[in-house]
Amino acid sequence: MAWSATDAVKHAEDNAFATSQKKCAGYVKKALVAGGLAAIDCVHARSCGGGLEAQGFTMVMDQNTDTGTYEKGDVVVIESFADPDGEGKLKGSASGHMAIWNGSIWISDFKQSKDVYPGAGYRMAKPSYKVYRNSGK
Repeated sequence: MAWSATDAVKHAEDNAFATSQKKCAGYVKKALVAGGLAAIDCVHARSCGGGLEAQGFTMVMDQNTDTGTYEKGDVVVIESFADPDGEGKLKGSASGHMAIWNGSIWISDFKQSKDVYPGAGYRMAKPSYKVYRNSGK
């Protein structure tokens, strides 16, 4: 089966919750399989970039070169980060985060927004990230 960003995005949209379930990597990986990829072997979202590259994705931008111009099926992989305010009010993330772009918003295990960062802790910490694209659309 060839890569289908449309099928991957549909799966992500159909299975997304209103709020985070703390299982972004699992949900995005299932969406990618629905789009025609083989299963990606990574546990933490932050470590899924190599699996994406092994299946034809290339890194098209990062936090320093992000133009905000995403294509349907793009996948963002965000690094982990510690407590961003130093007071424990906003929790860090040891696993990082990943999401797929549906053409309007980012979707992981929940429907996010246009912002690549999924929540306040990420927006405060601004961990590094990479956006991947599969050219076999």
